[in-house]
Amino acid sequence: MPVKDATVLESQVRVPNFVVASSTGKIALVNAAIFEMFTKEERRGELLVHAFESHIAAICAHPLASQLFVVTRGGMLRVIDYESQAWLRHKVLEKRIPTCICINPNGQELVVGCTDGSLLILNTADLDLIQRASQGDAGATKLAFAPDGMHIAIADTDACVGLYRRERNVLESGKEVPWLYVGRYRSHHAPVVQLAFVEDEDAGVVRLVSLGRDRVLVEYDLSNSFAATGIVVRSAVTIEQTAVPTSLVVLPPGTHPGEDPVRPLVVSANDEYKLKVLDVLGLQGVHDDRPLPSQESHCVQTLLGPTYGPPPHTLAMLPVGEDHKGKRYCVYSTPSKVVGLIKLPFDGNPNKGMGLIAHPGGVEGLCVSHDGRYVLTTGGSDFGVMLWEVDTSAIDAAANMGGSGIEPYEALIPGGKEGEFYDDMCDYFYLAQLRAQGENTTAERQVTGVVPVDMVPDIMRALGYYPSNFDVRDFQHEVLRRGQEQVDFATLLKLFVNHKPVREASLVDMKQAFEALGAEPLTGIIKADALMMMLKRIGEPLGEQELNARVETLQGRTLTGRENLTAEAWAEQVCLFRNPFDL
Repeated sequence: MPVKDATVLESQVRVPNFVVASSTGKIALVNAAIFEMFTKEERRGELLVHAFESHIAAICAHPLASQLFVVTRGGMLRVIDYESQAWLRHKVLEKRIPTCICINPNGQELVVGCTDGSLLILNTADLDLIQRASQGDAGATKLAFAPDGMHIAIADTDACVGLYRRERNVLESGKEVPWLYVGRYRSHHAPVVQLAFVEDEDAGVVRLVSLGRDRVLVEYDLSNSFAATGIVVRSAVTIEQTAVPTSLVVLPPGTHPGEDPVRPLVVSANDEYKLKVLDVLGLQGVHDDRPLPSQESHCVQTLLGPTYGPPPHTLAMLPVGEDHKGKRYCVYSTPSKVVGLIKLPFDGNPNKGMGLIAHPGGVEGLCVSHDGRYVLTTGGSDFGVMLWEVDTSAIDAAANMGGSGIEPYEALIPGGKEGEFYDDMCDYFYLAQLRAQGENTTAERQVTGVVPVDMVPDIMRALGYYPSNFDVRDFQHEVLRRGQEQVDFATLLKLFVNHKPVREASLVDMKQAFEALGAEPLTGIIKADALMMMLKRIGEPLGEQELNARVETLQGRTLTGRENLTAEAWAEQVCLFRNPFDL
């Protein structure tokens, strides 16, 4: 076989253009002709994509400009102009892993919280470090800036809340810094869901509140909190009984009907698809141990939240835009895929909310543009940021087409207005009117069209919703707060739709309850006397006579205490689940 010359003529070389991807999130088009260039500047490719190099930890929008601040778990802080899609500047946060971020309402300072508990306060113009602070080794989870820019609040993995005040002070090293560390307080025994500063215009002060997964809303006394004494707690109240809070947002003044326009209100979301409007000024006492009927309710109103996918876990108020015509809207996101919009005021009307699939997986960050035109979201692990343009005309049209008055709520009743359930509701309402006048009276009946508020719980139970004493206190307070002692049918219907559980109790829930009460892990058995004892002592305790009467009514006999009970038997024989094994 003849030997060929290994030399390849230059005219025979054909190198096509190609694409290169880097570990820092860049994709570039390389022209083969650059290999003939001599200088380094000439041997560069064309940048096609500039992506993020690692998992996105948090995002935050500038309050006055079209800029987005993004921190990644790789320790990179980037500033992006989301309108022009230009990458403006970046900063490497060496030896630190960011977890959360927030910005001063005046747009001049940026705060980054990290896993080592450190707090980095940066100048937004050039990202230069203003001050590095630390309140311990627990990682930062939430940050909040006061509206007046005078305080920074931080929550950490130890369920503590820390506070910094704008006050020049000198560190031990002799360096003068603008922020003073006031203190840190363990105000929760579960992770902190959200921090919020609330402006109280009447008192001329700013209030700080925190909400935890322990169902407690805590308010801090900022005016009496000093570095020498630490943070002072003003009040701590339980706002939920079984549901777990997922988010908290400050309600814009004057957006909730029937309330004082300057009275500060906040809205919490929970894992049972409910929104609760809470009165911050009404918070009183620290962990009230009085009997439930003696405690004040702090809930202004309980409302049905959006039910698109999982329950919302982030709420943010959309700034008033030019196209909004003075109307207000709230943006929300769920832990998985969904981002949506709700038109204010919150009232439980399903036609005033929408949701769309925004990410293929989780939604880990959400913020809104300063002019209310855009919503920005990130999936975190998908290394991407999505920019959504807000068109409120669609949701306005849906709300108008859905009807007015109680028409939208009638559609949420099983069978609708023409169904059997609706007829039963009307019958129970009129029966309650008769009972209010006395069942055995011979006087002429007066059909008033209203029933006393204390009869509403019995109507709810007749309709299949069994509120606890905690729930009863809340919705009775909701009615009485409006100056009403009686409710009409429309009010009753709205109360029922907004308060009843979205998801019915299942056998799985029953098994979890039995496990929490001490049932055997393998057999699921608990002794009747042990169960009866706990029902008489914990939660909303039942008296012995009341408990025996209820069990006898449901089961047809009293319990001796020696019976072996299981979740399946209790569901079928006592709670009368029709087919608990299918639930």
